[in-house]
Amino acid sequence: MNSKETLKLDLCGIEETVHVNWASIEQLPVTEFVKQCRKMERSVVIGICGPAGSGKTLLSKLLSHYLNVGCKINTLTFSVDGYHYSNEYLSAQGIKHQKGLPISMNGAALYDDLYVLKHKFLENVQDSSKSQSANIDLKSLHTDGHYYYLPIYDRTIHDTIKKGISIRPTEKFQVIIVEGLYLLHWPKVRQLLDFCVYCVVDHIDTLKDRLVQRKCKCGIQKDQAVKHFETIDLNTFQIVESSKRFAQLLVKTSTSTTNNNSHTSKTDTSLITYETVPFSEYNILSAKL
Repeated sequence: MNSKETLKLDLCGIEETVHVNWASIEQLPVTEFVKQCRKMERSVVIGICGPAGSGKTLLSKLLSHYLNVGCKINTLTFSVDGYHYSNEYLSAQGIKHQKGLPISMNGAALYDDLYVLKHKFLENVQDSSKSQSANIDLKSLHTDGHYYYLPIYDRTIHDTIKKGISIRPTEKFQVIIVEGLYLLHWPKVRQLLDFCVYCVVDHIDTLKDRLVQRKCKCGIQKDQAVKHFETIDLNTFQIVESSKRFAQLLVKTSTSTTNNNSHTSKTDTSLITYETVPFSEYNILSAKL
């Protein structure tokens, strides 16, 4: 694996070309935690949490790539976004305008699936539930008799797909990475995490710029994107920020971007680096909202 690499990634429905210095991934405490666990033949569940626009999806994909390709550690990665209730359900309940808030997501289903994944599909689970793993009911995972499935959120249709990620019944993982807004907000879910990274930003305006720009790239008018930020994203930010105290690590993503206006590509070229942030030095204030 090269020390620096260029990858094309789907980030929230947008194709991005990113230049990665793998040293910044390798040096993260979460990476060292995984390596130490593997030396002890222990498999783990890693959570990556943070507000929308903080870099959760990017970090989860880069960490997964580093572990799978660079370390030959079989890693499964999935997103909490797949646990949005369907648009049909949200409309029937009269809460579609609250999509993105905790009420619009099925945290109980996420817990059920993550519990099964941890105790049935991880190698060498080192906890008191291991002896009970043979009795775990797999019915929470969708199956067609050949594969088990995890849901995904499809940003082309802006709805969930039940059969999004396929898993063979005999497959075993050494690491499971789950990323999303409310991992630390839901107590039962966070109890299943062995280590959780919280992605931070310098200022709320940074989030606003990122999220508005992202939605505009997806074809949404700027005024609608700003309205969504003010009505939904700010609320999710406050909810998610209140749970960061449960994380083991704070990480800040530094991204320098140059526009690529060629006819063959609509992507951006980004140099990605990561740095850890001491809890005592992280003081983005809710009062600034």
